[in-house]
This record gives sequence, C-alpha cells and structure tokens, in this order.
Amino acid sequence: MDQRLKNNFKLAAQMLGLLRATPALIQYRVGSIFMDKNRAFSLAAESVAKVPGLVGTYARYAFYKQTLAHCGKDVCFGFMSIISKRDTRIGDKAYIGRHVSIGLADIAHSVLLSDNVQILSGRHHHGSEADADIQSKPLKYNRVILGSSTWVGANCVIMNNVGRNSIVGAGSVVVKPVKPHDKVVGVPARSVKTVPKSKAAPNATSKPKPQPQPKSDTPKLKLRRAA
Repeated sequence: MDQRLKNNFKLAAQMLGLLRATPALIQYRVGSIFMDKNRAFSLAAESVAKVPGLVGTYARYAFYKQTLAHCGKDVCFGFMSIISKRDTRIGDKAYIGRHVSIGLADIAHSVLLSDNVQILSGRHHHGSEADADIQSKPLKYNRVILGSSTWVGANCVIMNNVGRNSIVGAGSVVVKPVKPHDKVVGVPARSVKTVPKSKAAPNATSKPKPQPQPKSDTPKLKLRRAA
C-alpha cells in the first residue's frame, strides 16, 4: 500500500469517526444546558467509549479533540477508555489503551498507558478524615501530571505525578511523586532502577574532532643542503 492510499484510507476513517462521534457531541452540548458540564461530558464520553473497531478509535479522538481543554495530534484512545474531566490535557502521540479511566490530568506527548490503567484526580477526593457522612463532603480534585515518554504498565493506579521518561511496572499503585528517569513497581510503588538516558544525537553544526593519524613505518629521509 503506497503512501497516497494510506492517507486516503486514514482520511476516510477520520470522517467516519467524526460522523460516529456526532451523537455524543450533540448529547454533550444539549446536556450542558440542563446539567453540570462535567456531568454532561462524562455521560457523553461513556457513550462514545463503547464504539468498537478502528472507527471507534477515530470517534473517540474526534470527540475529545472538540471537548477537552487540549488534545494533541495522533492520540489513540482504546476501546472503553473514558476521560471524566473535560479540563484534562493530552499531548501529541499519546497512546491510551483499552478500559483506561482518566480523571483530572495532564498527559504529555508520547505517553503510553497500557490496558486497565486508572489515573485518579489526586489521592484524597473525600478528604483524609473518616466520617459517617462521607458522601455529603465536597469532592476535592488535584491534577495529576504525567511527563513525556512515560510508560505505565497494565492495571496500574496513578494518584500522583510521574516524571518524564519513567516506567511504572504493571499492577503498581503510585501514591508519591515519581522522579524523571525512574522505574517504580509495587504497592505502594517504590523505585527499583534508574532508566538510562538515551544518548543525544550529535549536533550537525558542530565540527568533528580531528582524528589522530596513524604512524607510518616508512623512515623519513633527512635532506642535506648542497655545499
């Protein structure tokens, strides 16, 4: 398949996705008139989350592109993935797997979220004190930030910030901030290894270092001046 055919196929899928997302977009716009905007957004996001196949991937992208605070280019939203807070921001080329739940978050570019990941809106939605009437307390949401090129394994729960170029092992629960270039695992997640930094590409404008010349085995002849 040549590049031109691929582009035409992608454009057709995008158009079908936008068409499939239209009912959810209308539901959100109309619902926002009669109820809280976050509630209307969450209900519409649930309806578009159930669309299967490639069309569903593009439908979710079309929906979130028009409703989130920011949604970058070439973001992939897997089947049954749901974002519940419209103030969430997502960077370019982020991958969100199947059955992922995201609250209030900033997800930088090239982040990879495996299946069944949950990103909560902080640690203490209902406060930290035990109370019999906990449902009547006002909810508190804190934005969780995931740095660029972070990889989060399957079935993780993220309650705090994760630095760039970090790895969160499958099944981990992050309750404390994760430093950049760190690998954490466990419940609660703890650091086990530093992720090596990739070597930067050489600067094209910099001058190459002179290489030492190999020594020649041929003896040099000393010439004398004529008398």
